[in-house]
Formats: sequence, C-alpha cells, structure tokens
Amino acid sequence: GRAGGGAPGRGDDAAGCVLARLLQGRGAVAALDCGDRPEDYTCDVAREEPATVLVADALDMGARPGDVALLEADDLPESAMDTHRASLRTLMEYLEYRTGARVLLVGIQPSSLAGGEGLSPEVARSVEAIAAVLTAARATGEGGARGS
Repeated sequence: GRAGGGAPGRGDDAAGCVLARLLQGRGAVAALDCGDRPEDYTCDVAREEPATVLVADALDMGARPGDVALLEADDLPESAMDTHRASLRTLMEYLEYRTGARVLLVGIQPSSLAGGEGLSPEVARSVEAIAAVLTAARATGEGGARGS
C-alpha cells in the first residue's frame, strides 16, 4: 500500500498527494491521496493487507530541494501530537501495529511550503522519479499487497 500526505495549496507540501495521484493514474500500485490528515485513512490502508506501506510526504531534512530519503519511524523525532494531527512517527508506528506491515516514509525535501499551487521543479522531478521506480517495482513483482 502507498499513502501520500500533504496540504494541497501549500506548494511542495502537496508532494505526497501528487505522488499518490500519479500512482493512481498508472494503476500499478494501490495508492491513497490522504491530504493533510493521513491518520483518517488507517482503516483503508489496513483493509488492503499490505506487506509494506510507504508514506510519502514533504519533510524538511535540511537537504537540497527535491532530495529524497527512505526513513523508518525510529528515524523521525518523537514529537508531541496536537489536538488535530498525529505526528508522522506516531502514524507510522500505528500502521505497523495495525497492519503488521513494514512502514517506511518517503521523505521529500521541499523547496517551499509557502502558499501556492503546484510543486517546485526540483520536487516535481523527484515525485515523477519515485512514481517511475514504484511503478517499475510493481511491474517486476518487487512490491505490493499480500495476496496479490
């Protein structure tokens, strides 16, 4: 299963959503556009019985815009949950518990999280490259949900 998160209308923060929509359009992998509330989609993810869950989101890693990192929950700082949103680490740990799947974050370094439509060129290139890799991996049988 793949889940993309972010906030459309906030520049590169929509990277995960754009990636999920690209993957949906290619039909090669199960993908959910979770907007800015991925915690609301945990039942949908669990229903797919995935062996692996990739959560894609813009993440400030102090890297160059468009840089990508594959991270586990333990790689993320423990941050307090506010009343409206769970941290990515909490979400990933819950998905691991709920599904028994390996849960990884595809973090994409944003150029800007300021308001505006569309991704920066660097992030757009990375999103397209990630979509191509995931589509190719699925086509060669290197990923996907259990039982498929």
